Amino acid sequence: MTSIDGLLQDTWLFVLRLKNGGVLPDDRELHQQGVALVEYTQKALAEQGFNSESCAQVTWVQCALLDESVLYRPNNPTPNSVWRADPLQVHFFHSMDAGDQFFERVWQLLRQPAPDIALLTCFHRALTFGFMGKYIRDANNPERESLVTELSNMLPHDTTPLSAPITASQNVSLRHPWLRSAWFIGALGLLAVVGLSLGLHAYLQSLLNQWFPG
Repeated sequence: MTSIDGLLQDTWLFVLRLKNGGVLPDDRELHQQGVALVEYTQKALAEQGFNSESCAQVTWVQCALLDESVLYRPNNPTPNSVWRADPLQVHFFHSMDAGDQFFERVWQLLRQPAPDIALLTCFHRALTFGFMGKYIRDANNPERESLVTELSNMLPHDTTPLSAPITASQNVSLRHPWLRSAWFIGALGLLAVVGLSLGLHAYLQSLLNQWFPG
């Protein structure tokens, strides 16, 4: 079975692309890319045998991270108008409550006697990639920091590396030319060798900083 990082690898790189401040397509095309990423994840999770509840939970976290990454993009005074009119949470789940519910869901998961490692990993990655939710104006909030630490401690070491080389989905790639760009292919090659660690965000960001200095 492909790891949750393997299934969501395109999303992680999409978020870093947003945070890197590079040139993006127009508002409608970017929104279409986000929708396609979630649709691909839904299909991939089902093919991997995830039950409907886990599929919904993972894609809800994915939507929350993508929505916040686009609508609160650094140094972007005019948020994507198409995305703002149709956030992914609303598009797929008919709600817009991730700001508060994200952290409540993490606590519920942590209180389970045997929490699902894939879900723990998914929530951990979203926080590692900068999801803030209700703490968007309080980046150093101790509750958020405590959750990141607790999630990190609960992840077995053998869940952090990728179990297979990173390759972009053909369907997503065909729809999104940026997935075939030189920097993206370079990222895939390097990440296939070194894998993902608990320092996922810092490592990927350091690569982007090398490729796109300043």
